[in-house]
Amino acid sequence: MSVACRNQAFLFGLRILGLQFHLETTPESLVGLIDNCGDELVEAPWVQRSEDMIRQTDCFAAINRSMEGILDYLAAEIARNLGEQREPMIITQNGEAKFILQGIESYEQTQEILALLKILALGTRQIEEGKVQSATDVIKHIRERRGSR
Repeated sequence: MSVACRNQAFLFGLRILGLQFHLETTPESLVGLIDNCGDELVEAPWVQRSEDMIRQTDCFAAINRSMEGILDYLAAEIARNLGEQREPMIITQNGEAKFILQGIESYEQTQEILALLKILALGTRQIEEGKVQSATDVIKHIRERRGSR
């Protein structure tokens, strides 16, 4: 918690996590950020000076461990939910769908449905092209092949 932002993180339900800080920051990435965007750090009540940020590098190992713990938790929750619900999970970024995660059972079921739809489409196309035989002709052909063995 800081004076500028009372709630710097929140968890809504088990799936929505909001952060007002960057757990992925390392001393190296901070220096790169300052080198590339340092001119955007204007003096203001809630803006840290680059010198102050660089001096606080001892906290990065702890926040990186926190990030690893959060990611482990979220991965476990995702795996548990995908296993229980058997429905794909849509991952959004800034309100826009970006990825779909699905459990293996759901994926295999989707693949089976797609295979059946392909077979139906092929059959429909063959019917439209007139590539059909009557059931009587097919049965006769099968019996003839059996008899010749």
